[in-house]
Amino acid sequence: MNDPETKDETIEVIVDRNQVTLRGIVRSEEVKEAAEREARDVQGVVLLVNELEVAPKDNTGGGLPQAPPPFSPH
Repeated sequence: MNDPETKDETIEVIVDRNQVTLRGIVRSEEVKEAAEREARDVQGVVLLVNELEVAPKDNTGGGLPQAPPPFSPH
């Protein structure tokens, strides 16, 4: 994907004839919508299935949110 909002995202694009399916996890609803707009702009796309999930990145600047550490009684 070439949109500035989607270029840093990992989005799986599945094409079957005139149907496009988007899958993956993106950081915001805006990115999800930008990916959908970009896919709809491709000539010949008749049906678009947007299965992207939104999961904001954590506050540490790293990837997606991490699971909390296991409970450890003292």
